[in-house]
Amino acid sequence: MAALEQLDGRSYDNMRLVFTEVARRRPDLLERSLFSERSRRTTEIEKVLLKTIAEIDAMVSTGSLPDGLAAPFLSHLRFNHSSGRLHIGHGSQSTLLFSEDTRS
Repeated sequence: MAALEQLDGRSYDNMRLVFTEVARRRPDLLERSLFSERSRRTTEIEKVLLKTIAEIDAMVSTGSLPDGLAAPFLSHLRFNHSSGRLHIGHGSQSTLLFSEDTRS
């Protein structure tokens, strides 16, 4: 979410709350997410995101999304694994997932 906020300057508080609910329900996804972020593996981050989206969809279909929260639209995100960039939509808007100064 920090990468999305970096791109357009908006707050993604609703999305953070939905992701927090997914992490509560699926601690395995939280663990995989933290591991993939520490290891800087965009391919794994993408896999975790796809599983998270599937979990959000399941919450929506069963009506178990917490009251007042809306499911975020995330199908417009694309990962460039060779450059480490997250692209938004079909345009050229993108951001680095990992800042240059944190590379080992």
